[in-house]
Amino acid sequence: MNPLNDYPNARRIAYQVFWTVSLLVGAAHVGYGAVDGATTPTWLTVALSVLPFVGAGIGYTAQANVTEYEPRHDKN
Repeated sequence: MNPLNDYPNARRIAYQVFWTVSLLVGAAHVGYGAVDGATTPTWLTVALSVLPFVGAGIGYTAQANVTEYEPRHDKN
């Protein structure tokens, strides 16, 4: 049993933090790449290496907590 099943708000916050950090790191990477002669800072290189590793865990947790979809057939 995944303890995150009991805390859907914690999962939502974790996912929001992850995509926000990913967006900011990606934007920083694009920004440094657009500047002629700018070198990529070490923190950005590390972040670009760590994010995919963390993303695998986040994605696994998200996938593992998806409930089966059963279409509703409302009778009006």
